[in-house]
Amino acid sequence: MIHVITDSTSGLTAEQIKNTPNLSLVYLSVSHGSDVWQDGELPLAALFARVAATGLMAKTSQPSPAEFERVLRPIVEAGDEALVIAIDGELSGTVQGAMAAANRLGAAHVRVVDSRTTAAGLTQLAEAALADIAAGCSLDETEKRTRARAGRTRAVFTPSTLEYLHKGGRIGGAAALIGTLLQIKPVLYLERGKVAVLDKVRTRERSLRRLAEAVAADAPECATVVEIEAKEDAQKLRSLLAELLPDLPVGVASGGSVLGAHLGPGLVGVTYMVKS
Repeated sequence: MIHVITDSTSGLTAEQIKNTPNLSLVYLSVSHGSDVWQDGELPLAALFARVAATGLMAKTSQPSPAEFERVLRPIVEAGDEALVIAIDGELSGTVQGAMAAANRLGAAHVRVVDSRTTAAGLTQLAEAALADIAAGCSLDETEKRTRARAGRTRAVFTPSTLEYLHKGGRIGGAAALIGTLLQIKPVLYLERGKVAVLDKVRTRERSLRRLAEAVAADAPECATVVEIEAKEDAQKLRSLLAELLPDLPVGVASGGSVLGAHLGPGLVGVTYMVKS
């Protein structure tokens, strides 16, 4: 059997893991002051309330190689194989921890793919890999297909604040927008672990439509709206996508506490995969 392991920033639920015997999660963590939680354990509203009350930003930590080995070793010892699909290596050292564990256990049995994305983009890659495995693909072929899909995965989003990105050092080309959020609503995209500017518009409504237009222009084969304490706007964006891409099913997913610690409240965006 070939197993798929991904990390908690994917947002996969306990039910999804329970219902898929060859799917596992390794968890990142979030901390605030001396308190530490497993990703997803602390509700987003509670996390943002703590930040607002103290002015202290939350921090995040990647899983250790030992945590990956704890999940992978029983798989290898059972004679099975595993494909690890991890959050963008420019955003987190998670992929390096997975590779260290894979090297200890043998590359013939464990492969690691840098997803070059996160959130629902990771889920999309994991689900596609599971479909490949179910169709009879080998570990080599599943790895090859996953790497190709990772190269076709995109993420665009609009935040309600740039404070979290700025203080977390991930703001990239959007740094010039600091202090202008009262006048403009930026539409951003992820590029090699940094944030770049796609467009600048005047209203939140326009930013949502610009997101939908950007996704539609790429004619994706799958797409998921991602929100962080922005459920109403997420549904608006989903409706806009339905207008422009009526034949494309679009789901909505919430970001976890690790993503929230870096992106802040009010963010809405789309992860999607362009056609090959």
